[in-house]
Amino acid sequence: MSIIHTATQTNIALGIVLSFLAFSAKADSNTLHCPTEFYQLPLISSASYCQSFAQELPASLSYFTASSQDEVKNFYINALGQAEQEFIEKGRLVMLYKQGMQTIIVSPDKQGSQIDMLVKQ
Repeated sequence: MSIIHTATQTNIALGIVLSFLAFSAKADSNTLHCPTEFYQLPLISSASYCQSFAQELPASLSYFTASSQDEVKNFYINALGQAEQEFIEKGRLVMLYKQGMQTIIVSPDKQGSQIDMLVKQ
């Protein structure tokens, strides 16, 4: 797979996640309860402010944790193994699993990290 093709896939994945977030007011969401997993992707135990988008695939879930970007990365490596692809895009850690069908994006902020999970199929 070429670098350009990979970058295009990443930009599409980031665009989809950001589009879901932009329409959060219209989404079927639940910010009071965080599940333990989302389409077989685990959530860190300190997950809060969870918001899920779409009942069918493709679907995404966003949540916040007080954990650092490195702590979240280590959690997912321990839970899922090393990502097939991993890179930093605009300060966000992007981890791709299952040939890019599962994407985890970890965005650091001053109080922890926001995690966006995208599952395509």
